[in-house]
Formats: sequence, C-alpha cells, structure tokens
Amino acid sequence: MGDSGRMAKEALFSSLRGDELIAPLLPDFVANLQQVALQIESAAANNEMPLVAEFAHKVKGAARMYGFGIISDHALAVEDALRSQPVEAQRAAIRELLATMRAAQA
Repeated sequence: MGDSGRMAKEALFSSLRGDELIAPLLPDFVANLQQVALQIESAAANNEMPLVAEFAHKVKGAARMYGFGIISDHALAVEDALRSQPVEAQRAAIRELLATMRAAQA
C-alpha cells in the first residue's frame, strides 16, 4: 500500500482525554495504535486479508474503549468490506482506517 495508506488527516483526539482514568493511558495506546497500523499495512500489502480482519477487529474494540469512536467505525468498515465488498472497496476501507489511525493523538 505504501504512501497511499498515509493520507493526511487532521489530528484526532480521544473523547476521553479528560477522563482521569483513561487520559494517562492514551500515550501508550496511541503509540501501540501506530505499530498496529504498520502491521495492518504490511498484511494488506502481502494480501493477508484474514490477518487484516483480525487486526481490524481488535482495533475496533480497543479504539472504542479508549474514546476513538471514529477509528472504531473505520475498523468496522474494514471488517464489513472484507466480508462482502470487491477488492478495491476493501483496499479503500483499509486506507481510510490507516489514515485515521495515524491521525490519532494522545
């Protein structure tokens, strides 16, 4: 996928960044999210769509828990696309998820 998965997005902040329990955890979560984005990108480039689906499923739950609902929504879109959409729609959903993940800020 290369640079096509690196679309510029505005900085994205957690809806829970003011929460006294979640806020201290956000820097580590965001750092991990960036690593997972690299893993998704690599899996997609290698056409390992079951692995992409597994990562998307995990991101969907974790992102929602940490207040990144939009990332969760994009992860769900990837899951849906991988189940029922043509390859180009799958790739577009993956690119959008990656761009959104990369926009996450602590």
